[in-house]
Amino acid sequence: MNSTPLPHPLTLVISLVAACSGAAALWTFFSLYSALPLRMDRVEKLNESQDARISEIQADNAQRREILAAALATLQQIDQRTKRIEDKLLK
Repeated sequence: MNSTPLPHPLTLVISLVAACSGAAALWTFFSLYSALPLRMDRVEKLNESQDARISEIQADNAQRREILAAALATLQQIDQRTKRIEDKLLK
């Protein structure tokens, strides 16, 4: 009878470990790949909420600019009146 010799037990162990490592790597890759759309949805929602917050801040800033412009105009009017009064008093 012609029989092939059995491989060394260490070779079998190494082959088993390599197969398990490959399977674990594939499992990890597909697990992460399948979770990617969920993460992208979270990122999109976060971006939308940040965009909304940025719009709110820009609106607040525009309103503050209008208030400051009105206050500046009032101060300039007061300054002009003060100068006129000073001029009248100094004459």
